[in-house]
Amino acid sequence: MTFLRSDYSTSSPLQLPPFDYQPRPYNGPYADEVCRYSQRDTTGLSSENTELKLRLQVMEQQAKLRDGM
Repeated sequence: MTFLRSDYSTSSPLQLPPFDYQPRPYNGPYADEVCRYSQRDTTGLSSENTELKLRLQVMEQQAKLRDGM
C-alpha cells in the first residue's frame, strides 16, 4: 500500500476546508499566576515534607529508646 499520490503537487500550500468554528475567549489565569500558584504549592509541600521527616525521626528515636530499655 502506498500513501503517496503521483498527482500530488508540493508547489501549492495545503488549505483547510472552510468551517465556522469560533473558539470562546480564554478566561483562565495568566501563565505567571499559574506559576505563582505552583510555586506556592511546591513550597508548602516541601515544608510539610520537612516537618513529617522530623516527626518520623523523633518517632524512630523514641522507638529505639523504648526498645533499648
